[in-house]
Amino acid sequence: MIKQYITLQMVLLSITSAIYIRDFTSVLLGGSAWIIPSLCFIWIIARNPKKFFFGEAVKLLLSAGLIICIISFIHIKTLSFLSGYIAAVSAAFLMPFKIKYDN
Repeated sequence: MIKQYITLQMVLLSITSAIYIRDFTSVLLGGSAWIIPSLCFIWIIARNPKKFFFGEAVKLLLSAGLIICIISFIHIKTLSFLSGYIAAVSAAFLMPFKIKYDN
């Protein structure tokens, strides 16, 4: 299931990158601002499932930190960045449909 979640994030990010082909870097930075914290969350949960809320807090804080760093130090297109971020986040909302139809 975790592999499917990351794969769905990558697929949605690829589709968004194809739409904003001229601002490819901004889209990828937006997606990575959510995908990297998601991988960190998965790593924390895999080591100790009881640390779910700690992992979730780390994910949100890391995502906010990455967004602040990217916006502060890298020249990006805001709409493309947000589109990549939203595409990666939306995988969490689409995942229940993927699991439901795989069974």
